[in-house]
Amino acid sequence: MKQNQNQGSNLFPFSEYKFFETRLDKIKAHYRKNNIFILDQSYSYSSWKFGLAFKFFNCFGKEIKYIDITVCAYNQVGDRQRDDIGQHTREARCIGPIPANEIATYDFDELFWDDNDIIDKLKVEKIVITFMDNSIRTYSGKAQVDRLRVENHKSPVLDEPITD
Repeated sequence: MKQNQNQGSNLFPFSEYKFFETRLDKIKAHYRKNNIFILDQSYSYSSWKFGLAFKFFNCFGKEIKYIDITVCAYNQVGDRQRDDIGQHTREARCIGPIPANEIATYDFDELFWDDNDIIDKLKVEKIVITFMDNSIRTYSGKAQVDRLRVENHKSPVLDEPITD
């Protein structure tokens, strides 16, 4: 039986692994320095249910126990909108642990019931982060929550060209 010539060798040169590892370390350092916590937020749907999905990066230097998120529903003209069971505000809890410098994803596709398709968007109103030592950080209001979002920060690390 003829053996594969690539067996036991790297298909991707080690020097390129080191380049990407170094770049990833720089990105994580940028996130920690700027308290970038929310890497992604997207809508999540399930039949007539409406919710959000999140990707978080623990930039805080200690392990996260819980992330409590308060979300409000809005209609197309920007007013708070109750869903089919009468709620316009919901809380979701992300349960850790999330180690420092690690990424975690959560999907809450059943925050609101919207059989009549009236809810236009969901806004995160508040985030409370509880760490394993039971210390707490609270971010309340659009301005504070938006400061945690990756898209609101320019990163020279992300803009560096990839070269050989």
